[in-house]
Amino acid sequence: YEEAISNFDRVILDKDSTIVRKNNKKAYRAKGIAYFKKHDYSTAIQFFDKALDISELSSLNLDILYYKADSQVKAGLFDKAIDTYSTIIKNKSSDADAYCSRAYAYKMLKNYEKSLKDYDKAIKLDNKNFDCYIGKYFLLLDMGYKEKATAVLGAASNIETKTKEDNFNLAKIHYYIGDYENAIEEFGEAHKNG
Repeated sequence: YEEAISNFDRVILDKDSTIVRKNNKKAYRAKGIAYFKKHDYSTAIQFFDKALDISELSSLNLDILYYKADSQVKAGLFDKAIDTYSTIIKNKSSDADAYCSRAYAYKMLKNYEKSLKDYDKAIKLDNKNFDCYIGKYFLLLDMGYKEKATAVLGAASNIETKTKEDNFNLAKIHYYIGDYENAIEEFGEAHKNG
């Protein structure tokens, strides 16, 4: 990552032209990703902000906002992550992943009602997203609703699996339900499939 960052530094120019601004935006985004991969989230956020400040290549903005929000969550800046996920949702209201991620940030701030509302919205938008069901399960447990939490896993266990990742996620659902026999077999299959 250090070598990549060094190379991106050479690309960034202090000139004012459309081509330079476009290249700078790509380089700032890439530097942010490199710092994200290095787990230096505060520096990553700075470069994502620099990229977002450039108006050119607005088609990259949602991708950059996702990286920024994920960096904010990993840095424990949950209130700021909520703001960033809200911006994503404002621009793409059908994005189940953004609702699911914002729900997690709300949960971490113990704003359980908003978290639950976002998990419900995410599941409504994408009822095959295992992560949303698992997130809602843990939220309901934190709220003291064990029966409701178990019912959420029951609904998730009915999702039709189509991919290896789906099968792995179903194994997690079976594990959390306490169906260890199926979970062990499914985890073994997932491991065998890489």
